[in-house]
Amino acid sequence: HNVEDKIPGQIRSVLNVQEMTARALLVDGVALKAAQDAGDVLGANGILMDAFYTDVRPDLAAWRESRGLA
Repeated sequence: HNVEDKIPGQIRSVLNVQEMTARALLVDGVALKAAQDAGDVLGANGILMDAFYTDVRPDLAAWRESRGLA
């Protein structure tokens, strides 16, 4: 078994988790709750999509670099 081949895949998995977590934290919970309470499916979807389509990679790269992880 070659451990080195697995490392890039594991790093990619960690980066994916970081990106999805950061996007989840960007969801405007108050606005989402209001849209849900109002039955505004399209509004709720828009709130989620705004967070999902935000490019968090530069901020995560800066965060990793500030901790010597880049």
